[in-house]
Amino acid sequence: MVTEYILPIMLDRLLETLKLIGIDKATQLSEKTGLSYHTCHQLYIKRVHTISVETLEKIIRNCPAINANYVLTGDGDALVKPTSSDEKYKAALEHIEQAARNALRKD
Repeated sequence: MVTEYILPIMLDRLLETLKLIGIDKATQLSEKTGLSYHTCHQLYIKRVHTISVETLEKIIRNCPAINANYVLTGDGDALVKPTSSDEKYKAALEHIEQAARNALRKD
């Protein structure tokens, strides 16, 4: 079985997008996705320059606000556009708003 990897630019876009939704620490990513802390830590300290497609899929599946098309191609917005029936997006938006409020309190 051949493992496929994403390009480094895609990983940069993924990390940028994770930061937008308030996931900017390895522990947060690990808790949200079920990935090992070690794997997440390697991403954030940029010890690795790419990740497997399976790892990317797990992150996107557990972070529904991330626009997979943006991560892979750079096209479109980093975050998924809301629809009135998308409960996952509403939950993600609430998370983003909470993260923004927390960031403002620190300043």
